[in-house]
Amino acid sequence: MGLERAAGEYVAVLETDDWAAEDMYRCLYERAAGDRLDYAAADFDTFFHLQNGYAYFTRQHIFPDRKLDLNGAGKRPGRDWYGRVLGSEEIAVLRSADYTLWRGIYNRNFINANEIRLHESPGAAFQDMGFLQQVKTYGKRAEYIDESFYRYRQGREKASSGCPEGLRYYEGEFRWLAEQRALSCRLSGEHKRYYYLTMSIAFLTKYEQILSGLQGDWEDERLTGPYGWFQQHISRAIAQGLLDKKMYGEEQWERLTLLLASREAHARMAEGREKEKEKP
Repeated sequence: MGLERAAGEYVAVLETDDWAAEDMYRCLYERAAGDRLDYAAADFDTFFHLQNGYAYFTRQHIFPDRKLDLNGAGKRPGRDWYGRVLGSEEIAVLRSADYTLWRGIYNRNFINANEIRLHESPGAAFQDMGFLQQVKTYGKRAEYIDESFYRYRQGREKASSGCPEGLRYYEGEFRWLAEQRALSCRLSGEHKRYYYLTMSIAFLTKYEQILSGLQGDWEDERLTGPYGWFQQHISRAIAQGLLDKKMYGEEQWERLTLLLASREAHARMAEGREKEKEKP
């Protein structure tokens, strides 16, 4: 409803339990309008409140201090990517790194021309993922500023990020994206590879987070329900050569392939890792 009624040149979302620096939208707008961007974004700080009443902030950089080879094919995002107008192929590489809607502003004409909307899912959880996968598919001009404006609250008891239904929410987002025929037709090359990379990382990360919260109960329906859909699509992407070991860290690839092969074996491995962490 907000996107339908918006009248400005650019639109943004500020979540109700977070806050933003006073100059966030001015700085982003000046950069976006000046460089004719489809979207502009910046870094952010996560924060949580300590028992003494003070807040603890941690800067979250989208680009690391050193260059990383994210796909084994020469795309190496590093700090030199800040302040540059990035094109479609560079935007594709950032699918799995930038999945938070609120860190940026988005050109309303660009959004409307490509019929980009939010998935109207129950609970409105994890909708950033679906929205930004559309933005990354159609975006041709984007820029990231080496500043931190947004303050993302952590530790809130009812936050969707800690919800045990999180894997089901992710499944809903990716199922919905798969039903967007225009989007599916546009996915090719690096965009398709990084779309499936994003899907696989979201699946693995959320599955393991929930598994830990369930004390290793890999047979819980909140895991088994969404698992089949992800297992089918990610395994097919690997078989088609869209995903390979070079796109992941070695340990991450081992965890992913083990999970795709056997939930029980993965649970035993995860239990062993937890026990190693507990050793003095």
